[in-house]
Amino acid sequence: MRKFVLFAVIIILLASMVTTVYGAPPPDGPPGLERAIEVQEAHTDALLSIPAVVGTAVGLGDDGLAAVKIYTERAGVAGLPKKLDGVPVDVIVTGRFRARYDPKDKQGRPVPIGVSTGHPDITAGTIGARVIDIDGNVYALSNNHVYANSNEASIGDSALQPGTYDGGVDPQDKIGELYDFEPIKFDGSNNIMDAAIAKSSTDNLSNATLPDGYGVPSADLASAYVGQPVQKYGRTTGLTYGEVSEINVTVTVCYESRGPFRCVKSAIFVNQIAVTPGTFSDGGDSGSLIVTDDTNKNPVGLLFAGSTTRTIANPISEVLTRFNVTIDSEPADAPPSVSIASPAEGSTVSGTETVQISAIDEEDAAGMLIVEWNVDGGSWMSATYNSVSELYEADWNTTAVADGGHTVNARATDSGSNISTDSNSVLVDNVDDPPAASIVNPANGSTVSGLVTIQVDSSDDRDASEALSVDVSIDSGLWQEATYDSVSGYFELDWDTTSSLDGSHTIDARSADSALQTTDADQVTVTVNNSLSTIHVGDLDASKNIKGRSGNWEVLVTVAVHDEAHQPVAGATVEGTWSGDISGYVSGMTGDDGAITFTTGNMNGGSSVTFTVGNVTHSTLNYEYEAADNHDPDGDSDGTTITESK
Repeated sequence: MRKFVLFAVIIILLASMVTTVYGAPPPDGPPGLERAIEVQEAHTDALLSIPAVVGTAVGLGDDGLAAVKIYTERAGVAGLPKKLDGVPVDVIVTGRFRARYDPKDKQGRPVPIGVSTGHPDITAGTIGARVIDIDGNVYALSNNHVYANSNEASIGDSALQPGTYDGGVDPQDKIGELYDFEPIKFDGSNNIMDAAIAKSSTDNLSNATLPDGYGVPSADLASAYVGQPVQKYGRTTGLTYGEVSEINVTVTVCYESRGPFRCVKSAIFVNQIAVTPGTFSDGGDSGSLIVTDDTNKNPVGLLFAGSTTRTIANPISEVLTRFNVTIDSEPADAPPSVSIASPAEGSTVSGTETVQISAIDEEDAAGMLIVEWNVDGGSWMSATYNSVSELYEADWNTTAVADGGHTVNARATDSGSNISTDSNSVLVDNVDDPPAASIVNPANGSTVSGLVTIQVDSSDDRDASEALSVDVSIDSGLWQEATYDSVSGYFELDWDTTSSLDGSHTIDARSADSALQTTDADQVTVTVNNSLSTIHVGDLDASKNIKGRSGNWEVLVTVAVHDEAHQPVAGATVEGTWSGDISGYVSGMTGDDGAITFTTGNMNGGSSVTFTVGNVTHSTLNYEYEAADNHDPDGDSDGTTITESK
């Protein structure tokens, strides 16, 4: 079962005096740094015995002088000193440091540095750099926990790009094989590095970051010092900038945890480098190469862990010495750029289509690239350079494939065997289908009256809608031409239903394209009703709301409109007037339940209000208001006038 590598939590931060360039200040460093390290080491054991203290280090205080730093999991840790043997103390809430894992995309070969990678049994980390040995062999540099699965891998295991968490699959995405790693000691002994190398090739691995990164790192290394500006390019956070905040840091990294607080597998690392701010790295950046933030881009450290406030790195000189390799800083032969100019993405093609491919390389002259293409992943076929269009071209007989969606792929290979690819999705349409047609108005089964606009929706796979011919027939009579309306997007024909008898009628529509192919829409049946029907008030009710001790009140009147069959009528407009303690005209439209409620609003004083229905109309249906039929089932009004007293 694949082991999912969780964020490793740094439990303890120690510091010890190490006689390397990384433990010493630069020649012009701040005074008191060596004294601060001496005091730090003398008190580290006692400090680490305090709950929630996760480590110590040495850096600069706000005044620019050397200070002992105490790292804590949270704020408010009790019992921490403000000074140690006269040296200032800064308490820094770092939280827990975690080894970095997170997803990123698959890259074309040769893959850049700074992108997703990993052993098949872990999630994902970052390719730090391309390194070479004295024989010219090429390796990908990253962490042990990225390539060697925290000691659990075997030499020869695959190194993938991207990592499995990003969709990498073994062996399809293999870029190399695990060649060597420095074992991580989980027995409490000190470690110097979390590092491993995978043997690769220049065909599979580049030595530069993606274009938005810092480019190619230098082969000349730089020693870390407090305040040193640095940058890195990683698979999760990309290009970020920071500075070395502390040196001589020893950290205990938790590689397996149970829940957010319990660590079950950890290892101590000494002589490490701490970088701020916390946003310098995030999950998935493990293995990134940290370089100086200048034009030199000198390697400083190999990133392998971090927290919300700090990133931790191995000194890069220790790592390179261990594997007897150097950073490969030779200028990379960039792969060619390639794009399919025609057919365009999402286009529709038919017959013989000329495939046109743009391919350009920095090293190779125009026309000297090997450019190939295929459809849907089939056999690669050559494209020929056209000096006039300056494109590589080939003819594609689209009739050889079925109508529908297809993918056109292209690849370009330069003299350095660098390959770039591109693809476009297209729709092949070699069969001229008849048009589609449907009657959208009036709806099937509806009742109509007066002047009705018949609307037909019609489209075609070849012809624009406005180029189609649409005819309409009523009751199987003569075909009448409908006119395309660019606003509604429908073909329309007005039908005066008063010229037809009340009752059931049929509507047919037929659409023809430029090839004279026709399609009949599904027939629609409607009921014509131009006879006058009556509507009346079928219920009239009033109520009041008394609002507290103020004496304010309001009256609500609900009017229900019914037809001859005493069924609710929606969409009827009711007009009425208020009289008594308030006066005025109101109107509104009934809802689906055939009712509408009017309100007086807030009234101050008064004793009674009367509401009178003046008129009821309907804008779309052929109704006549019959006031004489107004009634009120509960008898508190005559259906026309109602009074409510306070």
